[in-house]
Amino acid sequence: MGLVNYAFSIALGVGSAIAFSGNCAWAQVTSDGTLGTLVDPNLAITGGTTVGGTNLFHSFSSFSVPDGAVADFQNATNIVNIFSRVTGGVQSDILGTIQAQGNANFFLLNPSGISFGPNAQLRIGGSFVGTTANGIGFPGGGEFSLTSAVDPNNQLLTVNPAALFFNQTPTGAITNQSTAGLEVGTGQNLFLVGGNINFDGGVVRAPGGRIELGGLAAPGEIAILSNGNNFGLSFPDDVARADVLIDNNAIVDVVANNGGDIFISAGNITVSGGSNICAGIGTNASSCDTPGFGNGGVGAEAGNILFDATGKVSIRQSRIENNVNPGATGNSLRNIFEAIDNEELFGSIIFGAESVELTDGAQVSTSTFGNGSAGFVFIQADGEVLVDNSRILSNVESIGVGDAGGVLILANSLSVFDGILTASTFGQGNAGLVAVETTGPVILAGQNTGLFSAVGTEAQGNAFGILIEAGSVSMTDGATLNSSSLGQGNAGIVSIETTGSLFLANSFILSGVSTTGVGDAGGVLIEAGSVSMTDGATITTQTFGRGDGGIIFLDVAGAVSLTGSGTLITSNVESSATGSTIGIRINARSLFMDGGAELQALTRGDGNAGVILINATDFVELSGVSPTEGFSTGLFTSTEDTATGPGGFIIINTDTLRLSDGAVLSARTRNAFQGGDILVNVNNLELINGGQILTTAFENGRAGRIIVIARDRVTLSGRDATFEERFLQTLTRNIAQFGPIQGPSIARQIFDNVAPGSSGIFANASAGSTAEGGGIVVFTTGLLIEDGATISVNNQGSGPAGDLFIIARDVFLRNEGTITAETASGQGGNIILEGVELILIFLNSQISTRSGQPPNGGDGGDIDILDTRFIISSAGNDSNIRANAFDGDGGSILISASRIFDLANSDDDFLISNDITASSRFGRQGVVAINELNPDPTSGLTKLPINLVDPTTLVTETCPTRSSLAQGEKSQFIITGQGGLPPDPNAAFPGEAVVNDWEIPSESVQKPDFLRENADSSLSSSEETRLLSNTTAQAPNLIEAQGWIYGENGEIIFTAKAANVTPTTLVLNSSSTCNEN
Repeated sequence: MGLVNYAFSIALGVGSAIAFSGNCAWAQVTSDGTLGTLVDPNLAITGGTTVGGTNLFHSFSSFSVPDGAVADFQNATNIVNIFSRVTGGVQSDILGTIQAQGNANFFLLNPSGISFGPNAQLRIGGSFVGTTANGIGFPGGGEFSLTSAVDPNNQLLTVNPAALFFNQTPTGAITNQSTAGLEVGTGQNLFLVGGNINFDGGVVRAPGGRIELGGLAAPGEIAILSNGNNFGLSFPDDVARADVLIDNNAIVDVVANNGGDIFISAGNITVSGGSNICAGIGTNASSCDTPGFGNGGVGAEAGNILFDATGKVSIRQSRIENNVNPGATGNSLRNIFEAIDNEELFGSIIFGAESVELTDGAQVSTSTFGNGSAGFVFIQADGEVLVDNSRILSNVESIGVGDAGGVLILANSLSVFDGILTASTFGQGNAGLVAVETTGPVILAGQNTGLFSAVGTEAQGNAFGILIEAGSVSMTDGATLNSSSLGQGNAGIVSIETTGSLFLANSFILSGVSTTGVGDAGGVLIEAGSVSMTDGATITTQTFGRGDGGIIFLDVAGAVSLTGSGTLITSNVESSATGSTIGIRINARSLFMDGGAELQALTRGDGNAGVILINATDFVELSGVSPTEGFSTGLFTSTEDTATGPGGFIIINTDTLRLSDGAVLSARTRNAFQGGDILVNVNNLELINGGQILTTAFENGRAGRIIVIARDRVTLSGRDATFEERFLQTLTRNIAQFGPIQGPSIARQIFDNVAPGSSGIFANASAGSTAEGGGIVVFTTGLLIEDGATISVNNQGSGPAGDLFIIARDVFLRNEGTITAETASGQGGNIILEGVELILIFLNSQISTRSGQPPNGGDGGDIDILDTRFIISSAGNDSNIRANAFDGDGGSILISASRIFDLANSDDDFLISNDITASSRFGRQGVVAINELNPDPTSGLTKLPINLVDPTTLVTETCPTRSSLAQGEKSQFIITGQGGLPPDPNAAFPGEAVVNDWEIPSESVQKPDFLRENADSSLSSSEETRLLSNTTAQAPNLIEAQGWIYGENGEIIFTAKAANVTPTTLVLNSSSTCNEN
């Protein structure tokens, strides 16, 4: 045949086939003749092989239903299962309808593939299983495959099937484009099991039933689990799975008045293109895109949606919902922890995969809009979970009555970009828990990113909280963790636990009560390797409503760092609130703050301010001011003018506390209540270049107390050179923003937290107040105050100053260093320095309790300097100790010192001299009592004899040798050592007075048994000697020497008997002199 004729014949054949298929439907549903299946021209299907009266088996060589046609299986109504196999090796294209009688379940088996067209439908009373498996297994070894015979008497084929067998590669795919919808009856099941499953706009519905999608990519067996007429699939763990794609507005729907289940098992699962997967409680008329109203009945429980993937689950621009819909009644989930333990996660959405991605507006929801509790969203991934521009919701919505479920994520890592995870309540019911547990990082980024377990404005219920356990946590660009209460209910706890770092940049952690809220704030609990906050990051448990603020607790193994303007940790009671706040506690190796960062525990409302407690093993360092607003870096606790409660406390325990360049610890009161106290317990305290610790009273309250315990040194040095400039800039900015009346007031309030410029420790009352100044106690070894720094308990109002108590070894004031308890018009305070060995006061430095400024009165305070060895100044530098007054009486000065150098008691405070004064301009003069101890330098010395020894009498001229006598020389005797000489040379020589401990020679004296047995005991040498002295050991007899002789080598040997000497030369007798004539 020629090439042209061959092409023509192919074209003719194809054209004839197309024409034939359009008119002869029976050609596409064809029996293969093996099981007695009959197909008439109208696709009425009869015959087949029945086994056991319940299972009907059909066999087709091809099974494709044209568009508009109905493949009508005319089975007996007692048939339970219809099994249909396609053996011809071609795909089944279902463009029309498959119909069966009664409530029979329908199984379509075609290993070559199944495709459902846009108008494909199901009209069957039972469940539907479409599969590209090679065979169906039955319990006991029965099998229905492409080639197996069916024996009507085979009892193994009379029961429900037990497995699907796949023994070819590749496995045929299943495609669903049915927009008309493949739907089974209420409570029935719909399974599509391939190969790959592709939904291209297709719809499947099983109201209140079960939909399962999935397949295998390699030979294997999928178990069919049956309970009566209910089926389920169990996929093997060790066989590669095929993929599932649900795309292009596809729908998978089991919503009904008693819920239903959707299980998808695959290698990779993708839901995209506006597709919807829906379960939950609603009416039978409900669907994913149009939720209906209805009542599921009391006790109705929604089913679950399960994504089980060995690879990735990707939800893009689509919705996964398992809700209690409007008007419906049911209980999805009761207690998540019990439910997990009991495997009863009703109404939940569950992901199990290598990784999970929700992107491009995806939404996963287990919320309640009706009367019933919401389910849980549970994601478990071996790798990453990504939520990008998407939401995970488990809420009680505004019209809902019931509890929110919660969101639980277990993964290697979690990344959320412009995404939301929420288990909040906006209706009547409690919010749920949002919990994240990862071995790697949790990354939250974006202004619209947040994890929420909150109580909404109109809601009634409590927030559960947010829990994160991760390798590290990073929050940036406006990300939020929020477990607050805006309605009637308590806020929840935000808990973060990480072995690595917690990094917050322009992000927020909130557990507060809003102005519309009624309830207590929860708290923020952080356990981390390190914490870093910057760029306006905020952690807060403040209350604006009716309820107490919560605690903020950071337990950090390493460093805590807060930097930048607006970076803030706050536990406040705001002006509209009624309640107290607990405060802030930080345990860390170190705390560093700069650039205007703050810790706040304030009260502006009806309640008490909280406590700020810092425990840092290495150091606490605060530095600088806000470069934009000008306010100080610092720790602040205050009771404001609108508050009706006292201020809180600031407590710092560390090795070194350093405040520099305008940084402060501040506790103030602006009302009648007492301001907070500050306790510093350190080894070293350094306040440099405007660093300050201060308590201040602005109205009629009392400034708080400051206690400093510094075991090594306290150093106060310098001024903040930028203070005036910062104040003017802030004043100008606030006048421009708030006007000439309100602007200056706001500016002053900003700078009320600090004293103008100087480094120091302050417990003052401000000008215009009637308050009392606070008190200061300093315990240290060395105190240095220099270059304008100060310690003060001053009062610039009409009240008295406070008291100042210093216990130190050394106090050094130089170059305008001051210790003051001064007042503008009230009673001067008291200054007590006790136990100080050395006080140095140089270069215009002052210790002062001066009171009164023209034209005001006020008595000078008292200065007591007790038990001091030396007070030293240098002449002519105007360094003073003064207790002066203007209109009142001068104070008193009591000094007890060994010596005072270059300070003099004076009737007036002269400009140049160093004065000790207690004068008054118009009142009575004060008292100066100086008790110089003047110790006797001879005290304790031994008095020497009056009659001194003549040195010449200490030498006796005796025993010269014959040669020296012949030459007229005198003898000499020289002795060295510590024994000294007797006053008379003829007196006995005393020798050196040396006292030795007893020494027991081991050879001559044997230790008793009780000492030898306790040789390792802790007996001292003196105790052992005492015990030995009571023993019966025998010492050798001592014999007095009677003479001496020379040995062979010239040595002298003492003898027990006197030696007989025969003189051979002249013997000289001793006398007082050897030179007599």
